Amino acid sequence: MLDDERSQLEHGLDSLEAQARQAPGRDGLVAICETLGDWAEAAAPLLGGRSGLAKAEVSRLLAGAQAGRPTEQLQERLLQALRTCGEALQGADAPAVPAPAPAPTAAGSLALNQDLVPVFQEFLGEGPQLLASMEAALLAMANQDPRGLGDLSRALHTLKGIFGFLGLDGMNRLCHSAEDHLQGQLHGGRALPGAQVEWLLKVCDLLREQIQAVAHGLESGSVALVDTAALAAAMPDAGADGGGTVAWPLEPLADEAPALPPADGPGGAPGQDAFLRVRADKMDALLELVGELAICQSQVGEGLRDAGLNPATAGEVERLDKLSRQLQETVLALRLVPVEPLFLRAGRMAHDAGQRTGKAVELRSDGGDTELDKGMVEALAEPLLHLIRNAVDHGLELAGERAALGKPERGQLLLQARREGRDFVLELSDDGRGLDLEALAAKGLALGLLRPGEEQDQARVTQLIFESGLSTARALTDLSGRGVGMDAVKRKVGALKGSIQVRSRRGQGCAFVLRFPLILSLMEGVLVAVEGRRYVLPAAQVRRFLAADSALAHRVGNGPAWLEADGLSLPLLDLRGWFAGDGRPWQGRKVAVHVASEGREGCLLVDQVLGRRQVVVKGLGAGLRADLSGVAGGAILGDGQVGMILDLDVILSNGGGSAAAMGGHRG
Repeated sequence: MLDDERSQLEHGLDSLEAQARQAPGRDGLVAICETLGDWAEAAAPLLGGRSGLAKAEVSRLLAGAQAGRPTEQLQERLLQALRTCGEALQGADAPAVPAPAPAPTAAGSLALNQDLVPVFQEFLGEGPQLLASMEAALLAMANQDPRGLGDLSRALHTLKGIFGFLGLDGMNRLCHSAEDHLQGQLHGGRALPGAQVEWLLKVCDLLREQIQAVAHGLESGSVALVDTAALAAAMPDAGADGGGTVAWPLEPLADEAPALPPADGPGGAPGQDAFLRVRADKMDALLELVGELAICQSQVGEGLRDAGLNPATAGEVERLDKLSRQLQETVLALRLVPVEPLFLRAGRMAHDAGQRTGKAVELRSDGGDTELDKGMVEALAEPLLHLIRNAVDHGLELAGERAALGKPERGQLLLQARREGRDFVLELSDDGRGLDLEALAAKGLALGLLRPGEEQDQARVTQLIFESGLSTARALTDLSGRGVGMDAVKRKVGALKGSIQVRSRRGQGCAFVLRFPLILSLMEGVLVAVEGRRYVLPAAQVRRFLAADSALAHRVGNGPAWLEADGLSLPLLDLRGWFAGDGRPWQGRKVAVHVASEGREGCLLVDQVLGRRQVVVKGLGAGLRADLSGVAGGAILGDGQVGMILDLDVILSNGGGSAAAMGGHRG
C-alpha cells in the first residue's frame, strides 16, 4: 500500500471520529455513518482480504441507524465501527485473509459459511426492517408524496452492502441497479413515476423472497438463490412515466397474505440493543409452564380453603393467588408486539388490489403501536387481506363514478387498532358504496338462507356476506366473486376466539369491526353448573343474569320457548338438552344467562352461577373437536376437574334442545 493512500484513508477516519465525538445529533451521526459506508467502498481495493470485516461492520451500523437506534447507542456503535475500520487499515499490509463470503456451490444455491451464521441471523432481524422502510416510502410515492425518497435510498444502499457481504451477488446487483435508477430523482424532490414505483415494489418482493430463503437456509445449511434476471431486464427507463396505474404482468393471487416483517420493525421500540431475542419454542415452553403453575396454584389454594385456614395462612394464600396472576399476565405479555408490521403489509395489499382493479386507493392507519399476541398478529394477515380485497373490489367505486358523486377520486381505506378493556379491536372502513342489502337478501332467499315472507332485519341480512358461496359480484375476477373470501374471514376470526361486526351506510361506506381477546391462552370466564356438570362461558359475551321462571316464558305452537325481559323477547336454550339430548321440559325456577355473540342473543338455562374465574384455555384434540359441537376448549378447574368452555357462536347459531335458530328480537 502506498504511503499517501494509507495516509489519506487514516486522515479520513480521524476526521470522521472527531466529528462523531462532537455529538452532532442524530441526523449528523446518520450522515457520518453514510460517509463511512462510502469510505469502506473506496478502501476495499486497498484493504484486500480485510475489506469484508470493515464492510460487515459498516453494514450493521447503517442497518441500526435506519432502524431507529437511539442517538447515544448510535454514537457508540459508530465509534466502534471506526475502530474496526482503523484496525483493518493497519493490518492491510499483512497476508490477505479470505473474504468471509459464502462460496457458491450448485447453481441456484449458496453453501453457508458457519463463521457467518451469526451475521445471517442478525440480518434476518435487520433486513425485513429495511425492506419495510423501503416499501412504506414507495407506497407514499404512489400517493404522490416524495418525502420518503431519502429513506428509500438509504435502505436500498444498506441492503446492497449487506447482500454483497453475505455473498448474495444477484441481490447485490439488483439493489445496485435500483440505486442507480433513483439517482435522477434523489436530489430533485420529485415523486417517482408510476412505472418506476411498480418496478421497485417488484424489487421489494424479490428481496423479501430472498430474506425468507435465508431463514430457511439457516436450518438446511444452504441458501436458495432467487432469480433476478427477469426483473432486472424489465427495469423501466429512468424517465418513464407510467402514470398512476401500470400494466405489469399479474401473477395468480395467493389465498394467504404476504409474510410480515418482524414486529419490532419501523415504528416499533427504539433500537435493537433494548431487546433480547428469544426463540419462539422457548417462549411457548415458558407459557406452558406458567399455565400449569396457575392450575396447580388454583388447586392448592382451593384445597387449603376447604381444609380450613387460620387467618394468617388465608392471607398468604390470597397473596400467592395475586402473585400467580401477576406472573401469568407478565409472561403472557412477553408475546405482545405492536401491530405496525401488519399495517405496513396492509398498505401494500391495498396498493396491489387497486392496481388490479384500476382504482386509485390510499390506506391510512391509526393505532399501529397497539400491542397484540405475536401469533395473532401473524394470523390476522389472511383475514385482513380478504377484507381489503373485498373493500377495494366491491366497496370502492371507480374514479369517474366517485367524481360524479362528489367524492375524491382516490378511494380511502382506514385501518385502526385500539384496546377496549381486555379486548383488541381492529377496524377496517372505506368510503365506498356500502353494502347492497337488497341484493344480499335476494341471494339469501335464492340459496335458502332466508325464508320467504319472514321479516328480515339489517343485522341478519348483513351477516349473509359471511356465508360460503354467497357473492353479489356481477363478474368473477381474480380478486373476488367466488363467495369464499368473507367465509374465510369468519372462520379465521372464529378460530381466534374473536367476533366480527359490520356497519354499513348506503353510498357512504362500510366498516368491519373485529374484536379479539388480547391473550388467547388466558380467559376471564363465568362458571355455571348444569345437573352437576360445570361449564365456562366467555365473560365478554355474558350480558346479565335473569330469574327464569317457567311462568314468564311462552311458546308459539311447537316452536322454541321465549323469555320476556324488559321488553326484549329472547329465545331460551336449555344446556341440558344441548349436551345430553334430554327433551324433558324444564321445571320451576332456574337462572337464565343472557348471552350475545356475532349479532345474536339468547338465554342459556343453567342451575347455578358459580362466579367469575380466570382460566387457562386448553385446546381440544381433533377427535374431540369433531364430537363436541358447541365446545371451544377446556379449562382445568380448582378441584382438578375439567370444565368445558362453550362456543356461544355455534350454540346461538344452530340452537338445540328446546330452541330453534337463535336471534333475539324486540317484542
